[in-house]
Amino acid sequence: MIKNQQLPYTIIVDNKSDEVKNAIIFGAEECKLKHNFGSDDGVKVLSGINGITYAEALLQSEHLPFKSGVVKIYSTTQQLSLPFSYKKTNSNGGSEKIPIYADKVENGCAELFGDFDINKDNGFSLMVLPRTTIVVKVYPN
Repeated sequence: MIKNQQLPYTIIVDNKSDEVKNAIIFGAEECKLKHNFGSDDGVKVLSGINGITYAEALLQSEHLPFKSGVVKIYSTTQQLSLPFSYKKTNSNGGSEKIPIYADKVENGCAELFGDFDINKDNGFSLMVLPRTTIVVKVYPN
């Protein structure tokens, strides 16, 4: 369990394949029981926090939901030019994917600003370029 909620949830996404792959981050209800947590084969989604597995971070976000206003993504310039999708459950119980583009990209870091509810239903998805590693930091408010 992440004890200091001021620290960001740090997630590492690694695509070792030669193909573009899809990765899912958070949204435990949909992906916790799926193979590879719903991400494509060839993609590894790991926790970047010592002593915490991605499965533990995923379950914590389900049971202790949080809001984030800032998400930082670290990767190559080409990867950072791709949209990041926020999957949000609407008031009717359906879900929608909202494409999000970086508000600021500088020195291998894209910053996304918004009102992101991270819980059992809501999370992020992204296309990951071949042979690319991405570090995603989700900062709780």
